Amino acid sequence: FVRFANWCARVGLRSPVGLNTVEGAPRTCRFVSADGKGCACKDFRAAAGSANMCRCGHRCHGHRSDSAQQTLQMQLLSSRPAHWVSSGIGLVPLTDPAVLSQMQFLLDATHLESNNWTRDRGCALHGVNRCGNDCIFANRARVPTGYRLVGAWRNQNPALWARYSLMRATILQECRKTPCARCNLESSSPAFESIDASGLVGKINECRLFHGTSASACREICEKNFQLSLAGTGATWKTPGKSP
Repeated sequence: FVRFANWCARVGLRSPVGLNTVEGAPRTCRFVSADGKGCACKDFRAAAGSANMCRCGHRCHGHRSDSAQQTLQMQLLSSRPAHWVSSGIGLVPLTDPAVLSQMQFLLDATHLESNNWTRDRGCALHGVNRCGNDCIFANRARVPTGYRLVGAWRNQNPALWARYSLMRATILQECRKTPCARCNLESSSPAFESIDASGLVGKINECRLFHGTSASACREICEKNFQLSLAGTGATWKTPGKSP
């Protein structure tokens, strides 16, 4: 759906996206009769015995929030989180001591202290993917005993954020039909649920993940997003000739 929405924007179609990207926002009834009269219902309220029918007599699909009525172009302008620096585009340094302290706590709480070696760490003698399994297991590269935060940046990329918001709203809509089982991760526990005023949606198991890479690759990702075609081509361990 997100790709379709982007295609509509590229070819100049200005149809409403139709997804409620703001969790908890009122879903006004958009029904209009043949004589041009609209429904007075300001929010969807399920009728008795029917989860898909509102008390106003119109189906749930006819109830959409103001954000769902926006075109993709409008969402690019309006979906920016309120705490973003208004004049900043791209990587914006974080300076709030409380936020930086919370991020350091996140690094400490999610660090696995034992049984934490994986084959993508490589060999202490030859590096990554440069020797056989026997040598790798016999000479395991050391794993860091901890991490110290030296700086943090927020990626203020409106286009990527709008695309992410659409995908999150799509998943949330599916989970309303078929709720998913809660997956509890340390990085999305209550202590880290709202780092830098960026809350997580627990209903869809939204969580925070770490991605280790170089500074140049990080900047490329922040500008253009991840490239799935590159999955497994970095330090990920794999058998030669086989897909990762």
